[in-house]
Order: sequence, then structure tokens, then C-alpha cells
Amino acid sequence: MKCTGKCVFDDSKDPIDYKIPNRQLPLTKNIISRKFTITTDSFVSLLPRVYTAVCGTHPNFAAIPESVFQYYAVLLLWHCFAKLLSGSSVNDSGFINEVLLLLKSLSRSPSPIPTYLQGIGDFCDPDDCNRQFDLPVFPSNEKIAGVRYTFGKVNAKTHHFYEAYPAPGIAALRIMADFKYTKDPCEENLFWDLPNGLRPDAVESHITCTKPTKNLLGWAPAMHLTPAQLEFAQSLNIGNDFLAEDFSHLEPKISGLFRKINSYLNDCMQSCKCSSYYVIGSGRGSLIQGLFVEKCDKTYKFDRSVMYCDGTISINSQYKLSEKLIVGTAVSGYRMCKEPICGKHCWCCYDFDEYEKVPKSWIRSRNQVFTFGSVGKLNENLYVTAAISKRILQNEAILNTMNLPSASWNIYH
Repeated sequence: MKCTGKCVFDDSKDPIDYKIPNRQLPLTKNIISRKFTITTDSFVSLLPRVYTAVCGTHPNFAAIPESVFQYYAVLLLWHCFAKLLSGSSVNDSGFINEVLLLLKSLSRSPSPIPTYLQGIGDFCDPDDCNRQFDLPVFPSNEKIAGVRYTFGKVNAKTHHFYEAYPAPGIAALRIMADFKYTKDPCEENLFWDLPNGLRPDAVESHITCTKPTKNLLGWAPAMHLTPAQLEFAQSLNIGNDFLAEDFSHLEPKISGLFRKINSYLNDCMQSCKCSSYYVIGSGRGSLIQGLFVEKCDKTYKFDRSVMYCDGTISINSQYKLSEKLIVGTAVSGYRMCKEPICGKHCWCCYDFDEYEKVPKSWIRSRNQVFTFGSVGKLNENLYVTAAISKRILQNEAILNTMNLPSASWNIYH
């Protein structure tokens, strides 16, 4: 008999019965924690939108360069990870303890940032299975090509880490790139590259161009800094030591950066509630970490300044959840799989001739972070949403969580 409509299990109608009376073999619940991790590309895509929204409402905030604001937010992200994993047995090479030293007091931040961070952590899924948050990698304190806190040379074994997490060293390189471009605004400085010790080696001789894209989280084209932005950076004495020194030596400067941003946000609070305190609570995260995001764009045009996680997306879920959580999944995008569009591997952190010649070894390992841990069931999609614009949803979230007047912020921007 075929099952029609909704399937309801009734074991009394199951065909198997070996007629063994009074034999009991009860099942007991197997209590184990299944590890998972997240990808943070959606966090990075959220940052310039938050920055633009704050500057649009409070022009004085624009004295902070966007690259410096991103560096600050990247440190908040890694501080969140460090707090969540500080009691674990993860081999962190000391990185956790170094990051925990950076933020000793409450820090104010534009509201979408703490909202995103508070969603990270262990959670219990609707099947009563405990999901334990973990990370497959930590930035290294080793100085490579003069830069600390990276994942090492970008290659087949590391590219997926750079596409999933913003390394503090990459965020620091972006600040330095802005300084260089402001002094010498040429195309080479606009689309800056990593130092030789970090950038990929030449893989194949027929590849004519291999440069970073915004899928290298923390990278973005350099910006020409205004006099006010240069003054802000100089007041903190930001320089090459942000690349070469470890956090223990940088702590006074980073603390100064956090104090200055707090001061600017406190001024913003006088006219609207655009920020809240970043606090890591019990370590329990959101259920939406168990869902995943899939890209739905059917056309493709090369642009190294566009992130793969943006554009049109759909939400995939093993569970039937509320509209609030589904929308939250689209905004936060905690887990996103990487697949080609029109045969182009536009998820890649380097373009390899406009994504046409991405090495096969990179293609094979592209979802290594997405599949980390025991996530097989989470990657089943019993439920799926229609396609929707990631950009519009993130902008709506900014408008509402920061209590901005609708006239001041165009969600279609």
C-alpha cells in the first residue's frame, strides 16, 4: 500500500513479526554531542552595511575608516569564539588566551553585530540532539611574510578557512592597504594582494591572473582615506606593528581603538538606539545554526568586489521552524555551502582567471568547513524556502535592530 498525504508511523501495522512473545529489548537514548561549526561570510557581508547605516545617520562616525571598523568587528568575532571555546580541549596554540586579553570590559557595538554573535554556540535540535560548537582552525601567531594571525599560505589545504573566517591578519593588511592607496592611488594598490609568503603559488602556467576576491574574508579593494580618517588612525598610532606584533604587545592600542569606537557610539545613542553591549552569555546559541543557506543566482558576471554569500539565496532545513527563525537564518547565514554558478567557481578567494581555472584540488575541498563535524542530518533539506535577496534582508535587519528612521536608510541600497 502506497503512503499518500502525510505519513504517520504505526508500528502495529509493520509487516515484520517473528512471533517471539515476552522478549523485551528496549531502546535507550544515546546521549552524545555532535560537533558542528559555522561559516562567517555573512558576518563579513553585514559589516559594510552596518557601517554605512551608522555613518548615514551619524556622519561623525565616518571619521573611523571602514577598514578599521572591520578590524574591530573581526576581533569581536574571534573574542566570541575564544569565550565559547576557552574551556574546551581544542589545540589553539595559545590564540584563545591572547584574544581573551583584548576585551576586559563591556564593549558597545552596532546592534546587528551582538545579535549575530549571540546566536553562536551549542544548541539542542528538535530531535533532542546536542550540537556542540567547535572550530576546525585558529589563526596562527607565527609571523608569515611579516604578518601574524593568518591561516598560513593560501593553498588547497587552507583556502576554505580563508573563505569561512576573517583572519585578523588579513583585516590588518586591509588597513595598511588603505594607507598605501591614499598615498599612491593606482590600480595595483586598489586591488592589493597578499605578501608573497601568503599568496598562492603559481599553480598552472596557463593561468594569467590570480588576485584576491572579497571571498578572501577581510579583503576588500583599498579606499582613499579622508583627512579625518587619517587623523583617527594617527591618533591610535596605527601602523605596521598591527601586522607584525602579537596581541600582547598590541593590547594598549587595541584597547584604545575599542574606547574610541565606544565613545562614538555613545554619542550616536543620544539620537537613536543604534547600538547595544556585546555580551557573551551562557554559550547556548541559536537553533538556526543547524540550517544552511544555498545560493540561487542563475546568472553570473565576474566582479572580485562581490561576495559569494550575497545575491539571491534560499534556506534549507531538516526541521519545520517559525518564520522568525527562517528570516534570521537568511540574515545570519551561519552555514553556507559553496557550489559553482554557470560553471564558474565564484566562491573562491582568488579568481584564477575570473573563476574559470580554479584548481581541482581547491574545488574538491571547497566545502570542508561546511561539512566539519557530524552534520550529515543537518545537511538534509526536507524544507526549503523560495529565493530571496540576502542584501535586502540584511538591510531590513539593520533598519529594525538599530531603530533607524526608515527615511534615512534605503533597504535596496
